[in-house]
Amino acid sequence: DVTTSDRHESDVTTSDRRDTIDTHDTSALYGRHETSPLYHHYLREMASMNALLNSMQQWLGLVEVALVGQKGVSPEVQTIIDAFCLDTVPTQWSRLGNSSCRPLAAWFNDLVQRCDLLHDWCTKKVLP
Repeated sequence: DVTTSDRHESDVTTSDRRDTIDTHDTSALYGRHETSPLYHHYLREMASMNALLNSMQQWLGLVEVALVGQKGVSPEVQTIIDAFCLDTVPTQWSRLGNSSCRPLAAWFNDLVQRCDLLHDWCTKKVLP
């Protein structure tokens, strides 16, 4: 039996993972004239989540390049590495997402659950 955190860790390392939440088919699924406040709230949430996911992907790429020695470690990359060592959410990410006092792993698990919720809403029209 795979635990939730094991599943999420494997999701992050697989090459077929979702990089962002696809919003292109949302208007087709819900109709172009959808006006409910909940619909517009979720569209804003998806845009915010995509900005966070794109930033995380960019910063993690920079951290990887620095750790393998291909580039020097900039002060910004060092703050991310320090946050990882302290099990905290890097400020570059907390600025874009919900700030939290939770440890990094708990914050990340919550992030994955929020992504799953938004993805289900976007693709299956399943509201919470």
